[in-house]
Amino acid sequence: MFYQENTLNEILSLKRYLIDRCETGKEDYIDKWIRMVATNRLTGHSKNFFSVYTLPPIENASISSQIKINKKYSQKPEYKNTKEIIAIKSKQLLKDLN
Repeated sequence: MFYQENTLNEILSLKRYLIDRCETGKEDYIDKWIRMVATNRLTGHSKNFFSVYTLPPIENASISSQIKINKKYSQKPEYKNTKEIIAIKSKQLLKDLN
């Protein structure tokens, strides 16, 4: 109800990678940045989130409420390129740094 299957697989793969990096002591500042940005992109209400239209990140939707939202907006999760979304958000966050 939140993610298209390939999008979910990318999220889970990234999660496994980041956990492995942390548990093996190989985590670096880039891994931490990616984790921060990806966590922020899990659910939201615009195209640059991994999920379909849902409540803003500070207002988590339950499974049943997300099913209602999907029905209300006649929406079905579509593929979202997680790498591209992370890159877009990173660029936005870093744009004013010199």
